[in-house]
Amino acid sequence: MSGRSLSRSVNYFTVMLGCSLWLGCVPSKTSQPETIPTVSVPSSATTKPTRQDKIDPYAELNSEFLTKIEQIPDAHARQYYISGIHELHRQAQRDPANREILKKLIAHQEETLQIFQACGRSENFGDIIFDWQAVPYAQFWERADGSHLLLLICNSSRNRSIVPVIFSEASGEAQFEMLKLTQFRQGENGEIYQVESDKGIGSPFPNEPYEWFNPETQELKLWLQMSGGTNPCGTRAIYRLQADEFVLQKFTALFDCDRLGGTMDDHEQIYP
Repeated sequence: MSGRSLSRSVNYFTVMLGCSLWLGCVPSKTSQPETIPTVSVPSSATTKPTRQDKIDPYAELNSEFLTKIEQIPDAHARQYYISGIHELHRQAQRDPANREILKKLIAHQEETLQIFQACGRSENFGDIIFDWQAVPYAQFWERADGSHLLLLICNSSRNRSIVPVIFSEASGEAQFEMLKLTQFRQGENGEIYQVESDKGIGSPFPNEPYEWFNPETQELKLWLQMSGGTNPCGTRAIYRLQADEFVLQKFTALFDCDRLGGTMDDHEQIYP
């Protein structure tokens, strides 16, 4: 990655974040705004607008985070990632139940950046699916050993991208472990192949008491809908959290999206 000097403050962020916080704008359902001017990012952790609001909208950006941001060539990507940190900061003030874990994500923002980047795995803006406005939808669960399970919601589309992470301080240092999810895809010739990814894509199962993860059963369920309406075309995956790993329990799929009618019973069981 090529470096880039960061010298000016982000006027665009002031407008964009102000819209979300002060004017009550409805978040966009796409991660890409209609137009984004070319601007640079803050040059220091102390550069931030001030406003006498009950909620402080801007986090302090540390030097490690800014150094990593400087190495990202796409200006739009930099803006989205910085906005994600600011949104975590605002969420920590709105959400007392998860305030402590949110503050830790902000304190270790250079590591949190890697979770944001896992949403897209690309620094080309056309491929980025991380939407900072979806950050408030993130879910947290404290585990028996004091660690936390984090599900970062990357976007606000129908099929959301989800990055599962275990955050722990057991060793005395902050540790972030992105968990792999086993999935199956169909190739151009109809062959079915297995992939391992630290990002899952889908929606919650319908009529479930929990969205995605059920802390009582320790199960994560993802329903990837590949067609619109009531067409059951897509995949359904069930994982169980065992130690620090999501182990696949069941995977079914219906890859024929041209088929009319049908129900979930038409899904073929791919695993086990």
